[in-house]
Amino acid sequence: MKFNNIPKASFWVLALVIGSALTFLSQTPGWADSREHGYGHGKRHDAAKFIRHALMAKEELAITDEQATRLRAMKIAFKKERITRKAEVDLAKVDLHALLHADQATMAQIEAAVNKVYTLKAGLRVASIKARREAKAVLTPEQQKKMKAMHRHRMREMGREHQRERGHR
Repeated sequence: MKFNNIPKASFWVLALVIGSALTFLSQTPGWADSREHGYGHGKRHDAAKFIRHALMAKEELAITDEQATRLRAMKIAFKKERITRKAEVDLAKVDLHALLHADQATMAQIEAAVNKVYTLKAGLRVASIKARREAKAVLTPEQQKKMKAMHRHRMREMGREHQRERGHR
């Protein structure tokens, strides 16, 4: 790519935009992160974690052996899908970074690569939501109600712990 015909200010604006895009792309947004843990808003547990929590509370929720077997199978299936989808995202990021360093890459190619990365990330999030809903459907309405109450209790406890760590009463 020749930069002789581009005014110096435009060149630096373009460099800033590309640098910002690289910085932005190197970070995984909370809604797409499958390692979602910790305290904070915007963090969501993926389907595997939801299923793990349900199975850990098997006695309290009165989950049957048949339900547990179905939930374990769903957890394994989702984990495999998550691994595949995350690999696709990582490969798309590699392709994007290669385009950003290629002298011949057009803005249309770069834009398409950015869109591909975020489309794949959105697909991962949607797959997690779908798997979580399917797992939730294995539970009876009463079990779902208990699970929701347990989750609220856990969130309140985490909030109290977070406040203690920050020195609040």
